Amino acid sequence: MDSDDYPGPRIVGRGGRGTGGWVWVAPGIGQPLPEDRSDKPSHRQHDSATNENGSDSAVLFEEATAPPSEGEPSSPLPEETPADHGVRVNVIGPLEIESWVDPPTRHKVTEALCFLALHRKRPMTMEELQIALSSDGDDAPETSAKSVRTYMSELRRSLGAEHVPSARGSGYRLADSVSTDWDVFRSLVALRPTEFDDQVQALIDALNLVRGRPFAGTDYAWVNSELLVSEMEVAISDAARRLGKIAMASKRNLEGIAYFAGRRAALACPYDIGLWEMAMEAAAAFDHDELVRTWREAQATLGEDPTALRDLAERLGLD
Repeated sequence: MDSDDYPGPRIVGRGGRGTGGWVWVAPGIGQPLPEDRSDKPSHRQHDSATNENGSDSAVLFEEATAPPSEGEPSSPLPEETPADHGVRVNVIGPLEIESWVDPPTRHKVTEALCFLALHRKRPMTMEELQIALSSDGDDAPETSAKSVRTYMSELRRSLGAEHVPSARGSGYRLADSVSTDWDVFRSLVALRPTEFDDQVQALIDALNLVRGRPFAGTDYAWVNSELLVSEMEVAISDAARRLGKIAMASKRNLEGIAYFAGRRAALACPYDIGLWEMAMEAAAAFDHDELVRTWREAQATLGEDPTALRDLAERLGLD
């Protein structure tokens, strides 16, 4: 399912920062998740909506994206990206490159960008790039050093020379102005804020980066050999479970947040039965229609009904 078709809870209003900030999460809002939340007006008032079960479907809690008011303490949450003025490589879903100057004509140029963006701890040698950019298979020829230099020259033209420094003796690297959504995701889930609301917000922001299966639409040999998709799926699933556990244990009627966590993570991990279970249990607490919709989509995704999910459906009163 594309993220644009996602029918579950969405963040539809937010503003402020620290103790004066808020976020409004409503189940089943039919508008897309905002790509850029920094331009939303601060401290607008919203009336809480009440669903058919009588529970409040609007959830308010602290937020950390807008600049703090004068005299207001700063939130511990980081900026959305390490370099929000630069280039962003998005891999948690279909591959997206933000801020091409002139998109390259060779697919290997984009692959070189992805490889370097996801291997930032040290410069990459010519040999490492040759191996990474070689096609998989015993009969596939190895990428030559000349080809790598050609790809890097085109990358520099396509992205901008300021983002791709000229190779020195140490090897190839990208400037700090290039980041990935995976960098941001990991920085957010690694946070352990002391404030409950900041814990919730950090995990929501991390899961909002999920657009689908990691590296969807690509077939990079190095991604497969390094098991990057599996690593990302595990991290996304863990973040969703953590958020769901926090939300369901709260006494603040945050079932919609748990539902969001399960459904959003299922975009990346569609065969993770535990995520569907969490979403169904949360939906049962606030909206029967959402429960039915989630159950049907779980069946369509998983194929044959898993016993555990079927038992849960019966327990929740579904046919």
